[in-house]
Amino acid sequence: MKRLRLIGALALLVLAVIVVYNNTRPQRKHRSLWTAFQSVGVDPFAFTTTCGGDRPVAIPEVSGIGLALLDIDGDGHLEVFIANGATLDAPEEGPGCRLFTAPPDITDITRRAGIDIHRWATSATPFDLEGDGDTDLYVTCIGANVLLRNDDGVFTDITNEAGVGDEGWATCAAPGDVNGDGWTDLYVVNYLHWDFDASLPKPSTFMGTDVLAGPRGLPPQQDRLYLNNGDGTFTDATDSSGLAALEPSYGLNAVITDFTGDGQQDILVANDTMANLLLTRAAGEAFTMHDIASDVGLSTNADGGAQATMGLAIGDVNGDGAPDVFSTNFSSDTNTLHVSNGSGFWSDRTQAYGLGLQSRPNLGWTTFFMDLDWDGDEDLFILNGHVYQQATMETMDSTYAQTPQRLDREGDRFMLKKSRSMWGETPAVHRVGVKGTLDLDHSGDFFLATASRNGPIELLRLRGLGNRSPGTYLLEDDRPGIGNREGHGAHLEFHHGTEVHHRWITTSSPFQGADPAQVHVCLDWPQGSPATCFVDWPDGQRTRHDIKPNQHVTVLRRSEGTLIPPLPTP
Repeated sequence: MKRLRLIGALALLVLAVIVVYNNTRPQRKHRSLWTAFQSVGVDPFAFTTTCGGDRPVAIPEVSGIGLALLDIDGDGHLEVFIANGATLDAPEEGPGCRLFTAPPDITDITRRAGIDIHRWATSATPFDLEGDGDTDLYVTCIGANVLLRNDDGVFTDITNEAGVGDEGWATCAAPGDVNGDGWTDLYVVNYLHWDFDASLPKPSTFMGTDVLAGPRGLPPQQDRLYLNNGDGTFTDATDSSGLAALEPSYGLNAVITDFTGDGQQDILVANDTMANLLLTRAAGEAFTMHDIASDVGLSTNADGGAQATMGLAIGDVNGDGAPDVFSTNFSSDTNTLHVSNGSGFWSDRTQAYGLGLQSRPNLGWTTFFMDLDWDGDEDLFILNGHVYQQATMETMDSTYAQTPQRLDREGDRFMLKKSRSMWGETPAVHRVGVKGTLDLDHSGDFFLATASRNGPIELLRLRGLGNRSPGTYLLEDDRPGIGNREGHGAHLEFHHGTEVHHRWITTSSPFQGADPAQVHVCLDWPQGSPATCFVDWPDGQRTRHDIKPNQHVTVLRRSEGTLIPPLPTP
């Protein structure tokens, strides 16, 4: 009896401690992302994407289409470009790419803008070709890529004269000033050699089920590097840069920024079933690229296994100011988080941050870091969907249609959050998603546009809540004779009180999608004092800018910043 009374007393003591803890611990101040996201109509664009047939039988049919957000006429409102696909029997005669205005008045302006692309497009890269302030567009395809020059909102095909019409299977093109001359270059990521006239490869087997053939057995294709000459043309530097000497790989994605901290832009390349690449060059040497991914820990996961890497997200998980890399991968594998240790090396920290087990049933595509609950740290967002229609939990431990994932940063872990609204509850076959502030002049609302394979374009609005709503920041390198005016590849470091936040302008990273060249940061303005932003520009120089509170959109012009020596490399 005494033992029972003792156990009862201990139980009451434990219960009391729990009650006190729950009543005193800090409470979250912000609503769930899912309740803040609002769908902009059921099918706002009244448009269905095309990527092969409804039942895919070949690998070109599974990856989906591309999306891009860009301002074609400089009016502060972003347009939505859809890089649409085609079908196996008519790869050059698809329904065509489309260009739409953004809410509230969504209008198809494709013909008015002079766009006429009907081949199998895969992605689109907005960038300023000539430094004239107009946003031009490079469209990658299965077949010849297309470069569209923008003149006041009307596009002209200048592919041949510009010298960038590579006729492979390009999955995306990453913009950035690779050689440091002030102009935006293009790294074109190629996948494999595909012949629409040839017989289909024999089916493969995955987990005991016959499925369409994957890339293995098909010849991988060499990526291309085009250096901007500053006059509307490019030089193909694939051979002269040493890129052609590397083994071709099944490329799916790429990001350009300074990974090594030496003030020069590097290229991270995500490959399918093959080791990833980190292309860099030593200071002072001739323009020759070297792959150092295996030397610094970015080529594979911790087990040394090459993964099927699709989406790339760049953020600062451990607060050391160096870019960390989150990548999405195939089902029955895990997504991967590579965290910089501050001395030029990255470690696979997927399991330590809780990102392993919960990703295994999913096949991930687009992903990004963003502060989704406005608590100061960056969370993760992932779009999922399988490539095999035969996928079920019984056959493949996965399903064909899958739900998006939102993972909130809580301490040293990322915690999966369940949907609390209509959007995100219904499984879909998502592929691409792009994010940004569409209306730069008024509301400052944040939007997410997503596309599923052979499905509609979904548009969602995320409204800011209170003083800590996301602020949008853009760069303008307004020096004469500079083409990379938007600062592709730049690093932004925000300081406010005790807060420090790091962001990178990496527009091409989601997957076959391009965000606008902007970053989003939630700052706790009630602390009173203005914030400071340090910008590490793509040429390695560093400027300081003072930021005023409560502005939806802030443009940081290089001429208005204070030039300061760069901080020591972490």
